[in-house]
Amino acid sequence: MKVALLTEGIYPYDIGGMQKHSFALVKYFAKNKIYVDVYTKDTSQNREKLFELLDPVEIKYVRLKFSRFPEFVWFPGHYLVSSYLYSKRIYEQLLDHSDVDFVYVQGFAGWYLLNRKKTKRLPPVGINFHGLEMYQPAASFRSWLENVMFRPFVSYNLKNSDIVFSLGGNLNKIIEQLGIESDKIYNSPNGANVKLKNGSLVRVSDKRRFIFIGRYERRKGIEELHYCLNKLIQENANFSFHFIGPIPDRLRINASKIKYHGMLNNEGEVYSILESCDVLVSPSYSEGMPTVIFEAMAKGLAIIATNVGAVSSAVSDDNGWLVLPGNKDQLLQTLRAVISMPENELLEKRLNSRKLFERNHTWDRTISTTIESLRLAIGNGANSG
Repeated sequence: MKVALLTEGIYPYDIGGMQKHSFALVKYFAKNKIYVDVYTKDTSQNREKLFELLDPVEIKYVRLKFSRFPEFVWFPGHYLVSSYLYSKRIYEQLLDHSDVDFVYVQGFAGWYLLNRKKTKRLPPVGINFHGLEMYQPAASFRSWLENVMFRPFVSYNLKNSDIVFSLGGNLNKIIEQLGIESDKIYNSPNGANVKLKNGSLVRVSDKRRFIFIGRYERRKGIEELHYCLNKLIQENANFSFHFIGPIPDRLRINASKIKYHGMLNNEGEVYSILESCDVLVSPSYSEGMPTVIFEAMAKGLAIIATNVGAVSSAVSDDNGWLVLPGNKDQLLQTLRAVISMPENELLEKRLNSRKLFERNHTWDRTISTTIESLRLAIGNGANSG
């Protein structure tokens, strides 16, 4: 089997959930002896950098193809225009290497191809819009307006694809409400490419150790989280909190209990900090299925997360707490409960997290589901041409 993967970015050149998902697809397709042509945006970094993260055998199955992502001075809808033009450049490259059995599209990267497939015979196309954040709660009026602007174009791409990949949970309902037939929806859970560490977890201490990992954007709920942390500091609660990600200096809390590590590109360093913590906090207004939740589970952390996207498929009372997006009081109450809970109860949740990850969310398991979906689509002749 040969697959074309169309994506706006891929780890390690770009950071983000979709970018890590694209990298994992490449690695595990290759690991399963599936050839994959990767169409991604051009970068000033070493073009061979991705190969440094693959085994020699896997490299034989991968080809990289770069296209420049158009940049414009900001105007309403500038990203949509850039995405469409970028998808056209990918399509023009793809025509020269069209000997693929399946086209896997991340986000808008296949927009132009989906336009053309009405008149040109192409392989089956599957699309993954991950969190479908534009159909989830917005953190501000501006975010809501942006969501409204995106919706018709997302809907067009979904409806014109042969199959739609869903991360599960609440996302299936969103896709169905857009009028996508149920037989076109293929559940394809996310996972994490994390090497599990042998041995027991770091012992729970009297001081509760929390962590947030992510970039700064309003929908991530950092403002609500900061509100809660300020309250806990005023109460002199026994906790520490780590932030990994580019949080602007002007928004940071100046307190000894809070540590901002900034952007860390070294995975080993990130995992080392994760392993020293007890609980990951993910207070987003909208998400798909954040890779960082699986990474934290693999490292034995309990999870506090908002019940958005497909998060409920990985987080429950067994290994954490689900809260409502944007609800500062509920988040604060949950943090207080974790700080005061008995050590053995928190340790049980942490152990459950690692067990759940090993059982359900490794990429070896995820890729088998994805490959089966591809084979079904190819066998059914999904593209009408």
